[in-house]
Amino acid sequence: MKLIDYNIAILFREHHNNVIDLHHVPEDVVFKEIQNDKEIFFNAWADQTFEVIDQLEGKPDVSRHKRELVIIIGVNNLREIETIVANGNPNSFYLVYEPMRGFFKHVCEQKDMTIFNRDNVCLVHVPLERLKFVINELFSTTLIFLTANIRFHLTHPYRTYLLPLSKKIVNAFSLVLRTIRWGFGNSIYDCLEGSTQNIHNIKYMFRSKDVRKLKKRFANVPAIIVSAGPSLDKNIHHLHKAVGKAIIIATETILERLVREGIIPDFVTSIERVQSAYELSYKGKKYPKEVTLVAPAVIKPMIFEEFQGNWIMPLRDGIGEYEWLDRILSLGPDAFVSMGDSTAHLALGFAHHLGANPIILIGQDLAFGEGGTGCHASGTIYEQIGTNPLDDPMQDPTKTVEGYYGGEVVTSELWLAFKKWFEFYIEYIKEQTNVINATEGGAKIEGTVQMPLLQAIEQYCQQEINVYSIVEQTPMYQFNRVDIIEKLKTEKAKIVQVEQLVTRFAKEIDGIVFPENEDVLILEQIIEKMKKADEILLAVYDHKLLFHNMQPELVNTFYKMYKIDEILSLENVKKNIDVQKDFLRTLRIVLDALIDQIDRTITELSKELGK
Repeated sequence: MKLIDYNIAILFREHHNNVIDLHHVPEDVVFKEIQNDKEIFFNAWADQTFEVIDQLEGKPDVSRHKRELVIIIGVNNLREIETIVANGNPNSFYLVYEPMRGFFKHVCEQKDMTIFNRDNVCLVHVPLERLKFVINELFSTTLIFLTANIRFHLTHPYRTYLLPLSKKIVNAFSLVLRTIRWGFGNSIYDCLEGSTQNIHNIKYMFRSKDVRKLKKRFANVPAIIVSAGPSLDKNIHHLHKAVGKAIIIATETILERLVREGIIPDFVTSIERVQSAYELSYKGKKYPKEVTLVAPAVIKPMIFEEFQGNWIMPLRDGIGEYEWLDRILSLGPDAFVSMGDSTAHLALGFAHHLGANPIILIGQDLAFGEGGTGCHASGTIYEQIGTNPLDDPMQDPTKTVEGYYGGEVVTSELWLAFKKWFEFYIEYIKEQTNVINATEGGAKIEGTVQMPLLQAIEQYCQQEINVYSIVEQTPMYQFNRVDIIEKLKTEKAKIVQVEQLVTRFAKEIDGIVFPENEDVLILEQIIEKMKKADEILLAVYDHKLLFHNMQPELVNTFYKMYKIDEILSLENVKKNIDVQKDFLRTLRIVLDALIDQIDRTITELSKELGK
């Protein structure tokens, strides 16, 4: 077998994390020859030759005793890579990223790539502009736990000749990994607030219009998503021309101002579970019945109680607790809508669900206003409460990003995360849907066509459409209440079983007696007892609702575990047990809260059945 065929077989074997793009990476460097054990390459961009030395300088900067995520930039120097892997922890994960086609081609043709036969070593070879999509897919899994200990290693050509490119790569990894970690949640209490409201609000699903009946119902009808960014003040007056000629979807923050200006949107989106979302946007406010609320079951129940118009309650795509909820409701895949992490994300996902095309974004600045101040359009509640009322460091103006008109604009960590989601989703839908950014300010959103709002309206919004009449005629969900009650009882029984398992294991580790010295035999026996925690972990992983609520704690637990050296000692065993006890205490809180809410919902639905 030729070497290249052998290497290709390794790289493209099934069930491996390698991501190889053989079509879209342009030619860049070309191998010329070997001189004095140094490889000579020609750089087509710089029109110069350079030499590459395949050896590690100094001692490998990896830990033998801690599990790590090691990101290696450059595949050409296989000796360097092999040395790093050989000296690191066998349970670490080694990701090699190669952005240059010439290096990848040379290695495939001339070097033995057996190192990539290992399950914990993977190669990513995609253009730099696609890297963030690959990182997001790879690490939206339990691999994110390894980011407790993360190291970057630049191979010889990248640390010697290609430092600016290396910096861009490191920044791409850092941004996406931080965003994924943030997306797992900060607190079980945040997750529980959402899950208990999802369960409680099942009763409002009975009065929801059936989102499945609206899928592609507005195919090729233009939609305008109105967000509350500061640039909206420039072009909001043009929206009057689009009323009745486009689907207008408002985010909750801008709804009141639109209504005040005589612009009645067809839909308003809400996604936040917190009390302030109700108090700022809905409490004591009456909106025209022609406005339809689009929101998952996670929001405060008072919003449903007080809202005047119709509402639509889709399930949230890609989130475990909604897959669990679908197990109870049996709605199927057409009830799921992509919602991301904001009301504007939900608006985009819902517009795509409707089949709208093009989808026009306005007020979607994702950046502060001119001079780095002001984060919302005038006439919103944020004029009264300030730009960052919760003093969240994620919302501080600490970042810069490419602007709509070029140059740099001031943004925040939170908006960068929102921007990333927009770009992922726009990439996902680009074959069917044209997304136009008519914000006329703020940050540039990759994948969109930039166009002034007035031009977009004149070009696309020409035909009359009565959205309200179509929504009115859409039937509501049809559920079997008895069936839902029985399924909730079954789910409660499963959670009770996990609770019993936790109680038994907690008693076992509470009864552990530590030796007075480093008695290896006793320590090994304790480790064997601790391994029974794996059964609990599997039970959590296998239950969608439990896993969703325990995600923040799982991340924190593995972060703590991976900070402990994998060396058998009394101190390390005690540290491991302390981490396990913290995990069990948190899991009990989650189990008790879910059992209690399921009980309440069963009781409430049973009363309704009695009526």
